[in-house]
Amino acid sequence: MTDIRHPHPLSVLRGHTGEVHAVVFSPAGQIMATASNDQTIRLWDVSAPDHPRTRAVLKGHTDGVNAVAFSPDGRSLATAGDDHTARLWDIGRLEHPEPLAVLSGHTDKVVSVRFGPDGRTLVTGSLGNTARLWETDPRRAAERICAIAAPRITQKQWSHYFPDVGYAPPCP
Repeated sequence: MTDIRHPHPLSVLRGHTGEVHAVVFSPAGQIMATASNDQTIRLWDVSAPDHPRTRAVLKGHTDGVNAVAFSPDGRSLATAGDDHTARLWDIGRLEHPEPLAVLSGHTDKVVSVRFGPDGRTLVTGSLGNTARLWETDPRRAAERICAIAAPRITQKQWSHYFPDVGYAPPCP
């Protein structure tokens, strides 16, 4: 990190074992995420730029990680990888980030990822010449699925397909 008013390195962030492909600051500027060819994402506390420290290491991609983006509220992180997936992470508790979703469907490496301004939509881009839009709010996604999956499953159908499970249709 460097203070552009006095261009000299403030610190060097070490920890990745492969090339660092992307870096981004959180909306508040206190946390920085780095994405690496070592299949990890690191979250750094950079509130003291001359003494950055690792807060978390996110693992889940099975190949290099190319891009990373914070949600507008800074509580979620999206990552894009050579494993043809994007991933969503809950980073509300920095010491204990949780994977939220694996977004699959691209046929080649995912090289870019960005949240929409409201944080409820994500866009990914791949070397497969496609971009995909994703719903990041599970409740809204379920509502959209239920709107398409009409009519609602009947109790008779439920009993046929799920004989050992009490009737609890997922859509109202």
